[in-house]
Amino acid sequence: MKPLHLIANNKSYRQDLNFIKIANNTVTVTDGYRAVILPVSQVFPDVFTDTEEFYILGEEFKTAKCHTASRFTREGNKIFAYNNKQQLTGVCNLKTKEECGDNYPDILSVIPSGDPVPVSSIYFNPQFAKDIVDCIGYKPIYEFYGESKPIRIRDQENTEAIAILCPIYH
Repeated sequence: MKPLHLIANNKSYRQDLNFIKIANNTVTVTDGYRAVILPVSQVFPDVFTDTEEFYILGEEFKTAKCHTASRFTREGNKIFAYNNKQQLTGVCNLKTKEECGDNYPDILSVIPSGDPVPVSSIYFNPQFAKDIVDCIGYKPIYEFYGESKPIRIRDQENTEAIAILCPIYH
C-alpha cells in the first residue's frame, strides 16, 4: 500500500494539511513542502464513487495501518482496513469538507508544466523525496523547471501518479 501518512502534515499549524483528500477520483496529500496525487483506485479500490469528497486524518490513516492494508471496506463514513490475513487493522473516520475546513490547497494549480529545464544546482530534502517515491513507485523521474520552482516527480511505471517537491533555498 501507500504510506500517505508520511506526506500529510502532522503539526498543529496548517491543520487543513493534516488530511488526506479524496475527491474527483483522486487521493491528494500534502504538507506544504511536497504533495502526492494518486488515482483513488490505487489507494482505495472500489470504495468511493467519482463524485464523493472526503478527508481522512493522516495520523488516523497511520494508526489504522492503512499503509499496510491489502483491502478496504466502507460503511457510511468509516473505512475499515484489513491486512493480508483479512484481519481488521483499524478504522478511519471520513470527514466532510465542512468538518475539516475549506482551506485544502489546489495542488494541481502548482504542478509545473511544459518542458523541464536544466538547472545548475538545486537543493531538496532527501527524506521528503524518499517518502514521495515510497508513495508513487520505485522508478522515479525528477523533472526540474527552475531553481525556485517545485520539482515534479513521476514514476516510470506508475504513469498516473504525480508528485511535487519544493526545493530548499539557501
